[in-house]
Amino acid sequence: MGCRFDRLLNPALPTFTPTVNVPPTPTIPPTPTPIPTPEPGVRIKSGDMAFFNGDWDLALREYAQALENTTENEVKSAALLGLGRTYLKNNQLNAALETLNTGILTYPDSPHRALMFFALAQTHEALNQPLEDQCVSKLFRSQVRVGRPLYI
Repeated sequence: MGCRFDRLLNPALPTFTPTVNVPPTPTIPPTPTPIPTPEPGVRIKSGDMAFFNGDWDLALREYAQALENTTENEVKSAALLGLGRTYLKNNQLNAALETLNTGILTYPDSPHRALMFFALAQTHEALNQPLEDQCVSKLFRSQVRVGRPLYI
């Protein structure tokens, strides 16, 4: 180790330079902002948009989430209608039959019931079951004549 020249000339100088150890300031990690879960009604609208755009997988996910996350019967019936119609468009006809029948039987006072009958008739037609198609079509027409609102 070499010797400093100024230390040789002036022995009163310290042999080392004192430094102050400043601890680093702790940084607080940012708290992630939670992404809010959409309301079930919003999921129905999102499912409807995906259905309209032909994105069957997204529509099925949105309707299923709406059905799972709500306690409101109107939202549940709308979700079942969306699921049934999406299954029909996706050529999953047995799933469409089961879902639409569940919606019709579970929610008899639903404003979506007439559309469920209509989609059910379309499903029977796709399955080449004309007798069931005619029966369901009659029920659909009776729902419309009774004065229940028909939302499309």
